[in-house]
This record gives sequence, C-alpha cells and structure tokens, in this order.
Amino acid sequence: MQLESSRMEEELRERDELLKELTETSDELGRALNEANNDLQNVREQLAITQQELTNKQKTNLNIPSINDNNLLKEKENLQIEIKELNYKLKCVEQKVCEKDELLKLNISNHKTEDFEQKFSLLAISNTELKSQLKAAEMALENDKTKNLEILEKIKEEIELKAKLNLDELLEKEKIKNEEKILKAEKENSRLNDLLFSEQRNKELLKGQLVALKKENEFLENCLKERNNEEINEKINFEKELLQTKLNQLEKENTRLTSELIGIEQKAEREIKQLNNSLEKIKNEKEEIPSSQPIAKPRKTLNNGNGNNLTETFVEDIEEEEQINIIKSELEKQKRLVTVLRKKLQQQQLDALKQQKQ
Repeated sequence: MQLESSRMEEELRERDELLKELTETSDELGRALNEANNDLQNVREQLAITQQELTNKQKTNLNIPSINDNNLLKEKENLQIEIKELNYKLKCVEQKVCEKDELLKLNISNHKTEDFEQKFSLLAISNTELKSQLKAAEMALENDKTKNLEILEKIKEEIELKAKLNLDELLEKEKIKNEEKILKAEKENSRLNDLLFSEQRNKELLKGQLVALKKENEFLENCLKERNNEEINEKINFEKELLQTKLNQLEKENTRLTSELIGIEQKAEREIKQLNNSLEKIKNEKEEIPSSQPIAKPRKTLNNGNGNNLTETFVEDIEEEEQINIIKSELEKQKRLVTVLRKKLQQQQLDALKQQKQ
C-alpha cells in the first residue's frame, strides 16, 4: 500500500511539473510575440526614416539648378527603384509578421521558447517553409496534447481503481487482524483461568505442606537444642585449652623478648658510653691544638708557607666530624630498635590480656 501510494504521489508531482512547464512556455511565447511586434515596429520606423530621407533628397534635387539632367534622372530612377524595393520588402516583412502573429496566437500555450527564437532569427526563410514548419509543430503539439490527456485520464482511472481496491483490501485485512486478535484474547483468557485454578490448588497444597514443615521444624529445633548444649560445652573446653597453650607461649615469648630487650639496652648503654668517651677525647684533642695556627676553611688548601701542616689539620678535622656523624647515626639506630622492641612487647602483653578476658 505504501509503495503504491508513494508511486501515485510521484506521478501526481510529475503531472504538476508538466503543467508548470506548459504555463512557463506559454508565458515565454507571449514574451516572444511581444518582442516580434517590437521588431516589426522598429522595421516600420526604419522604413519611415528612409522614406523621409528619400523625399528630402528629392526636394533638394528639385531646388538645385540642373547641371546634368541625365544624371539627375538616373538618380531619381535609382531612388524610385530603391523605394519600390523597400516598400516591397516592407510588405513582405509585414506579411511574414502577420502570419507569424496568427500562428503564434494559435500555438502560444504549447510551443517552446527555443523554437521561436530560432524562427525569429531566421526571417529570410520563405513563407512556404515557415508554414510547413508551423503546421508540423501544430500537429506535433496537438498529438502531444491528445497523448497527455489520454495518459492523464488513464492515470486517473488507475488511481481510482487502486484506491477502491486498496480500501477493500485494507478493510479485509483489518477484519482478519481483528478476528485473529479476538481468538488470541480468548485463548489467553482460557489459559489465565486455567493458571488461576492451578495456582489456587497449589496454594492449598502449600498451606498443608507449610503446617507439616512447621511441626517438623519445631521437633528438629528441640533435638538440636539438646545436641547443641553438649557440643557447646565440648567446644568451650577445647577453646579454653587452646587459649591456655597460647597464653603459655606468649608468656615464654614475653620473657624472651624482655631478656633480649634488657641485653640490647645494656649493649646500647655501653656503646653510648663508648661514643661519649670518644667524643670527649675528640673535643679534648681539639682544645689541645694551639690557637696560633689558622684554621682552614672547608675544601680549601694553602700552598704558601706552612701549607702542609694546615692541610693535615684540616683533613683530620673532617675525619673527626665524619666519625662523630657516624656515631650519632648509630646511636639513633639503637634507640629506634629499642623503641620498636618495647612496642612489640607491649602489643604481645595486650593480646595476652585480651585472650584471658575472652
């Protein structure tokens, strides 16, 4: 249906376009006719001008005294011949234009602009050729008209028939669809009724099963309570034993760590004392150095005078400072290690207390 309707719409559009083209051609033919009339008017004006010039020449020739009468007579004859020729040409042109006007008026609505432009440009063609061409064009246009009218009538008849057939087909299809929908709805209704009946039966069965399951559940709960009490007691005793063993292990670990910590602290104290003593020695050695000698700036050496002594003292000072820095870093490491061990010991004690509480 959609394809046929679209095709029909396209055909109607084509017909509208053809009608528009015909109207445009008729307008263009009218414009061409006006141009032909203007050309005719211009020719007439030119002929009038030439006639006026000839009359003026005749008058001037009459007023001038005759010197050579023969020459004047010849000129007059020539002028008369030219006037006759011009009049004859004017009559021919007027006849041609009149014939073209009549033919154009008959075929304004059905001729194309290009043919008329060619015909207007070819004014020198004979009347017989023009008549034959115009008659052939008239016949062709009349044939086209009749063909177009017949095609339009056929298309209208086809459209009407198709519209009627399509309406009948649509009505029949809608009826069939509605009947199918009604059958489907009836089947669905019967299926739903069966489902409702089966669900009601299932509900009743489930209610009976639920009551039986509740009774069975109560019986099982009572049995489980009795068994659980025995199992719980066994689990508690087992967990107590595990906790006791863990507690003993933690206490042993605690004593071991305390002894290690005491040993580390003692070792650290000894090392600190040694380091302090070494620091004191270094300070005393620095104080014993005579103040008369100049102290060199860092990373500089003197080459004049007592340069060797100064460089040696400067290098010794740097080495002493490096030793002091190393000792300080070792002390900080020992302190950090002691604090870590204490925290670890405290954490183990807390874990043991928590387990005892549980």
